Amino acid sequence: MLFPKKGLKKEWSRLVTNYERKYPGFTANFNEGVSKKEWDRYASQFGFDLPENMKELYSLCNGDNDTFIAGSILGMKFLSIEQVYSEWKIQNEVISSLSTTDLQKLNEQCTSIEPGKIKCQCFNTLWIPIADDSGGNYIGIDLDPDDHGTVGQIINFGTDENEKIVIANSLHEFIALIADIIESDECVMEEFEDQQVFVFDGHWHAIDYLKARNT
Repeated sequence: MLFPKKGLKKEWSRLVTNYERKYPGFTANFNEGVSKKEWDRYASQFGFDLPENMKELYSLCNGDNDTFIAGSILGMKFLSIEQVYSEWKIQNEVISSLSTTDLQKLNEQCTSIEPGKIKCQCFNTLWIPIADDSGGNYIGIDLDPDDHGTVGQIINFGTDENEKIVIANSLHEFIALIADIIESDECVMEEFEDQQVFVFDGHWHAIDYLKARNT
């Protein structure tokens, strides 16, 4: 197994505790941490170094296992390292298939709520998805921020996510944020089409909620 630093491990432990305290049994949704061999197998295929804190997180939990329809990243599915690579590869292939003109048109539709923090692009090779909504939208790690952004900041991107926000300044901060939200009164679980789903202060989608929370 890999060995996480105490800071991130502490926040992950708090997140797990908050989930289990509020929604008993929910932590059955978590996979075991990834082995070093499996991490190296996928990490080596990106062609650049993945962040150390991402490696630390995945040593604690290798994503969700679909025990619940509600994913652990505020209702979005926490992707395993295999799924991270697969989704990243798909997005790269889609972008590579576009003409320069079509790509420019898509990029022109994109904005950053905080100008200068996130590059106004529909996708960037150095955006690493770690959570998805099964509809082509992601929360991920930004390794290529704009001039006033921070390497490793957590952002939204994807099919419906032209308006981008910095959700957290680091992965560590993002895990702490999730733990706080799960513990708060703004997070509830409701039944929808015979499934239990999360609702956040009246919002059914995590990214919509996070945008409202940050504006």
